[in-house]
Amino acid sequence: QRSEGFAVALVALNKTSGSAATDSDMICRVLQELFGADRGFLIIPIDYARTAIVCPLHDEITYDYVLEYANMIKDTLLSEAMVDVYVSVSSKISGIMSLNDAYLEADKAKNIGALFEMKEKCFEYSKLGLQKMIYSIPMEACVGYIDETFGAGFLKDKSSQELLNTVKA
Repeated sequence: QRSEGFAVALVALNKTSGSAATDSDMICRVLQELFGADRGFLIIPIDYARTAIVCPLHDEITYDYVLEYANMIKDTLLSEAMVDVYVSVSSKISGIMSLNDAYLEADKAKNIGALFEMKEKCFEYSKLGLQKMIYSIPMEACVGYIDETFGAGFLKDKSSQELLNTVKA
């Protein structure tokens, strides 16, 4: 099998509960069942809330396959283990030396998806164009824009919540 690179999938707990360590163990067990080491996948627990999966890409395991599995991971963990997670996938990388960059992409995709409260909870870094651009704007600039556009007290005004929900949607 000719290697075509790698992708990193990141599984992150959504709102950690009191049993985060138990959830983390359960996640690792489910991932080991789904992604056998005999097929070249590497499962790396990062901390109690995050687990990375290094996915080798080749003829049998394509990038699209990894994206399909990302959705399956989310659904499987929710239905079988009752663990609510975000799953994010990096861009395709060509060599092992770029694994850190791929992990950072997957982590950023998760952060963006959580911030924008995207309902699918499965995020592909390369498909978050507008959200990545908005995410890169410093918070002070966003608050300044809101103050200039809607008035200085807008964010503190309880009646502004409806407009904020509309903007978010």
